[in-house]
Amino acid sequence: MQAKPSETGKLALRPGYGTRGKQIQLRANYFKLDFDDGMKIYSYIAKFKPEPSHKRQLPLIWAQILAVKQIRAAHPATDYANELVTTGNLDKAPEFQVTINDREQSTFSVTLERNGLIDPQVLLQGLRDPQKRSLVENEAVVVRAMNILLGAYPGRDAGVVTLGKSNNNRFYWIDRRQQQEDLTTGLVCLRGYYASVRLGGGRMLVNLSVNHSAFYKPGPMEHFIAAFAKYYGQNAELLTRFVKMLQVEVTHLQDSKTKGAPRRRKTIWGVAEPGDGAQDPHPPRISRLGSSPENVSFWHKDKNRYMTVKEYFKMEYNMDITLHMPVMNVGNKQKPVYLPVEVLVIPPGRVFRGELNTIQRQNIIKFSCRRPPQNYDSITDHGLDITGIKGNHTKEFGFSVSQEMITVPARTLNAPRLRYGGGVEEPTFGAWNLIRKKFTRPVSVKRWVPIVIQEGGAQIEGDLNAFESLQNNMNKLGMDMRGMRTPIHYIPLNSNDQQKKRLEQIRKMFEVMKGFQPAVELVVICIPSGVERLFDHIKWLGETQFGIPTHCCMSSKFFKRGNNDQYFANNAMKINLRLGGVNQVLDTPSPLIASGKTMVVGLDVTHPSATDPESFPSIASIVASVDSTMGQWPGQVKIQDPRVEEVQYLKSMLTGRLRRWKQSNKGALPQNILVYRDGVSEGQYDMVVTTELQQIKAATQSLYAANAQPNISIIVGGKRHNTRFFPTNQKDQDRTWNPQPGMVVDRAVTRPIYWEFFLQAQCPLQGSARSARYVVVHDEIFSNPKVKPQLGMSPADAIQELTHSICYMMGRCTRSISYSTPAFLSDRFADRARKYVRAYYYDQLINHNNSRPPAPGDNVTVLHPAVAEQMVYI
Repeated sequence: MQAKPSETGKLALRPGYGTRGKQIQLRANYFKLDFDDGMKIYSYIAKFKPEPSHKRQLPLIWAQILAVKQIRAAHPATDYANELVTTGNLDKAPEFQVTINDREQSTFSVTLERNGLIDPQVLLQGLRDPQKRSLVENEAVVVRAMNILLGAYPGRDAGVVTLGKSNNNRFYWIDRRQQQEDLTTGLVCLRGYYASVRLGGGRMLVNLSVNHSAFYKPGPMEHFIAAFAKYYGQNAELLTRFVKMLQVEVTHLQDSKTKGAPRRRKTIWGVAEPGDGAQDPHPPRISRLGSSPENVSFWHKDKNRYMTVKEYFKMEYNMDITLHMPVMNVGNKQKPVYLPVEVLVIPPGRVFRGELNTIQRQNIIKFSCRRPPQNYDSITDHGLDITGIKGNHTKEFGFSVSQEMITVPARTLNAPRLRYGGGVEEPTFGAWNLIRKKFTRPVSVKRWVPIVIQEGGAQIEGDLNAFESLQNNMNKLGMDMRGMRTPIHYIPLNSNDQQKKRLEQIRKMFEVMKGFQPAVELVVICIPSGVERLFDHIKWLGETQFGIPTHCCMSSKFFKRGNNDQYFANNAMKINLRLGGVNQVLDTPSPLIASGKTMVVGLDVTHPSATDPESFPSIASIVASVDSTMGQWPGQVKIQDPRVEEVQYLKSMLTGRLRRWKQSNKGALPQNILVYRDGVSEGQYDMVVTTELQQIKAATQSLYAANAQPNISIIVGGKRHNTRFFPTNQKDQDRTWNPQPGMVVDRAVTRPIYWEFFLQAQCPLQGSARSARYVVVHDEIFSNPKVKPQLGMSPADAIQELTHSICYMMGRCTRSISYSTPAFLSDRFADRARKYVRAYYYDQLINHNNSRPPAPGDNVTVLHPAVAEQMVYI
């Protein structure tokens, strides 16, 4: 393959395959898919009259369509949205009348219109053409149809719940076969399986992997509310976001005639709140958000008066409602329908889409953290079972799937050597230690303040000793730490303190710190567990309003008895980076980096979670190296429109990073800009190489001469994929049965036309390693005839070696990380900015009764000038 620079607006083509490293053989969690001779797929689009008012009605409609004899005979499968695929022909466009019982009885006219005829053999011929350098015609259509067929068997199993955004391709047992773990706070984790049809070199494959998701714990709704309150307190605003759109069963509508029939289901809009039904002539009367049944009144037309929910249930159902829990609205904001939690039951299989708290994250990690042999066995046993591949149930649809994982050729790259002050370290299994090491560029701090935030109780004995140990360990690593201000500043938190008072204490703390002379250079704060909102507030105030660097530690770890030097050394790494130091550098970096002419950039966009307010914005982040050491990665975060994946203000953000580079490099701008873009799906590659690349070029055109524009390469990378690799030989695995770090795969499970590869740079401490998938979407550097002679290797090898080396440049730990450092750091910075947004939002809500989240143009995430070029997010 002839390597040449990318054309603007088009995806980069693969210039060749990598060859460097030790050759090994692995198994990948892919299974070969074969078609019966003459197998065809017919696609139909359903037209509904009237249109369903809500997507929850669609499964009820499709259940009736699939039960029609004519449809059943054609071997049907559906996406439960608007498409039906069959492997038998329906002679004409069928029409049906379908009646369902949702909130009320509804009748729909359904017409199935022919959408197309798909011949999978045509696609396979295109995949096998060695001369083809573009996508095969209609390949996305074929893959979509095959994914719908693949989901048909588990979709018919009443004991399986299916999930997925575009295709229902995640399957979980919810009956006696389920495997689950209690996450606390009303949630459980279920082990399930992801299955998707993928295209490889000359063949079609099924990618099958283990998947874990959080679900609401089945049972009475009151149990969930009680568990929620135990952790979050009486936070009705957060509760309404936790339960919004949760489908529940009701118990009060069943009578003797309907015994044994399925319970009616309702969808929760939220908790009762003032303003519900505001346009009604007699709007509900609600004292406050999340009022209990005796405090929520509605207008009863027959009685011609207001009646509380408690009164109504006593009158209508002879039920004594005794729980003082928030009333649920199962209607909507305009037309509320109120039910007490006593009559609501959460059925099995209701997925939780919000953000997990610290304890829940720890529990889901414990449950999902399994070694490769366990995951291998689960995939080849339960995974093949739940999808119907075991038992050959897919044969009904004209295709079969092998029950053996494919083997793939792979290579193991050598780990880079790292240089510290006065010595070189050679990592073993992706790890090294700091014994007798000094940071490459340690910082000096002449004034710092220790603070302990504690919930009740007396001051902890030996507090000062712990802070002195931290200082001693920092000095051992070469830092010049002195001037600790004593005595320790204590901030007590009483259990009955209102949130407002706690936030006031944090602001007061910073005001005191700001008044110290000489100025404070660092504040080390020990905090108790379970105070996430307090942590958010500390970071927001310190980094955006007061300009005081803060470093937070968990009190339970900081004051741990015995030798705590390793913990203090870990904190020293973060502090040195936060204050502008460099911990380690590559001993022999790529010529591109060593030349001092290449700036490496990380880009990411993070979106609000399901438990954030609906109007919360998305946040874009950028970090960039400032010199050839790649030891410092300052950056910028910016609020942008909600749910927009494109970095909207990329031109100004990159301009700031280029000016920062110029300051550190004697006024010179970089000749090469290498961008690692995080969090982009395959369907968004075009957006990157058109819209975002255009903004990057606009930034360079504003700073560079017209005849001296830099070379730009963009690599999309991340871990949001379901490809896993398993060693086939004991000598090729690490101590946890994973492939050894440095593993790279660019054949067999990749497309020849994409410049893509999988790289596992990390040796996990436990569980199964997850490689990162990288796709070079635009390249003007590695395939550039003027740059290639500097590389000393092929473009494919050069980009894999450099990416692998960058994974050893995190700085905050003595281990390689799972994907490229700039992408990882941009993700961390975006996450920090989400904390700023939340802190601002709750500050406005608690102190100013203003519930408007920040919007683009607000300065909520703008760093204080004193820390604007520091790695505050580390």
